[in-house]
Amino acid sequence: MFVELEPGAKLDVTDAMVKEMELLISKIPEIKTFTSRVEPWSGKVYVKLVPLSQRKRSTKVIIDDIRDRAKGVEQKYKGGFIYFSEIEEKGLKEVVLDLYGYDYAVLKELAISIATRLGVIEGFEDIRMSRISGRPEWAIAVDKEAAAMYGLSTKDIAETLHSEIRGLRATLYHTESREIETVSRLRKEERARLDDLRKLVLFSEEGHPILLEQAADFSPQIGSSEIVRKNKMRVVHITALVTKHSLIKAVKKIRANLSDMEFPRDYYYRIGGNYERNLENERELWAFPSGVLWITIFLVYLVLASLFESYTQPFIIMISVPLAAIGIILALKITGKPISRGVIIGAIMLAGIVVNNAIVLVDRVNFLRRRQAKNLVKSLVAAGEDRLRPIAMTTSTTILGLMPMAFDKSESANLWSPLAITVIGGMASSTILTLFLVPSIYLIFEDMKGIMLKPKQLFMFVRKKKYGIIKLKSKKVA
Repeated sequence: MFVELEPGAKLDVTDAMVKEMELLISKIPEIKTFTSRVEPWSGKVYVKLVPLSQRKRSTKVIIDDIRDRAKGVEQKYKGGFIYFSEIEEKGLKEVVLDLYGYDYAVLKELAISIATRLGVIEGFEDIRMSRISGRPEWAIAVDKEAAAMYGLSTKDIAETLHSEIRGLRATLYHTESREIETVSRLRKEERARLDDLRKLVLFSEEGHPILLEQAADFSPQIGSSEIVRKNKMRVVHITALVTKHSLIKAVKKIRANLSDMEFPRDYYYRIGGNYERNLENERELWAFPSGVLWITIFLVYLVLASLFESYTQPFIIMISVPLAAIGIILALKITGKPISRGVIIGAIMLAGIVVNNAIVLVDRVNFLRRRQAKNLVKSLVAAGEDRLRPIAMTTSTTILGLMPMAFDKSESANLWSPLAITVIGGMASSTILTLFLVPSIYLIFEDMKGIMLKPKQLFMFVRKKKYGIIKLKSKKVA
């Protein structure tokens, strides 16, 4: 859990806010221990939950509970903001929006407007911005005309300030084991207040003492705590946790929501973070013919072609692969799971798993036709009856074995649960449809083969008959 206040907030204010959060989370029964770290205007609370077997609520539900309770603490402190991040969570999706421009004041206004718009989109949580405002500071601007009257330059005043506030090394004190640096500067109480700095004594060219405020102007301002650039432009990051959508769908919602927002000239946003990399990974997965899925299907085809010694029967078997897509879509729709990395991994696995049932069925048909000399239709019916039980047993054991993973509610379920749901849905639909469609497609392929062979057989018959007539005539002549 992260706690942030406006830049420049004192340490005791941050500590008070963190203590309120500690008191709040101490009332959550599922929390085992927590450790806090407090900094001037930010703090962190590391929370450890009891094992999942000892609690009824999931991590997400507990975080939502704390988030609701923390709203009052946020409103109590100026600039207060609390957000959450799970350290051991796998498969979490974060979308990062990079806002580019030149002036941080304009960027801040745009970032706040964008964050407000994202906050109303369902499924977007913990929306936060990178730190824009810096810490409060006093700027000292040298009055060059006044300084020149006393024979001082900007460099002289800057060096005096540096030596009195930061200090200069006066000497080194040597001991038997080490050297100790001696720094000469004003005492802490003499440089702690602005009024004391105003009265800092400078010496003119003639050696006359003057006050710093006589040669310089003091003005309050907000300095930059950090300046982040990307592609040579200043950038502000706006991050949101996506809980109910795939990353691609979330980006579409962001673009639709910001489509009517007007940006000043040379100010624009881009989707950053891992989105581009994930998009490229998905392109590599689905791209034809170099995608991972297509390579997997091609390798499966090569293995089947070598085992069956046929170019056509592997196509019959691999019809079961697209049949799995029906089950995947239905399973994800029923469970409400978005397309994620786990779903993609499960789809690749299914390309090599779902063909097993079709292999068993087609191999049995070939055996009955070859060994028992049955006609095609009887062989297909008999093979379906013979292999129904083995196919049902292997599929059901696989599905039942994946059930605990599919309904897992542990911290790593975001990755493994979609994978298991994908495999279960794909296997269920592919198995059922394979028993009906594979025999039908087998019959269609055989009919097509017969149609294609008929012209060839007719040609061979005519050719043999023609040469037989020629032979007969040649004998008569002899």
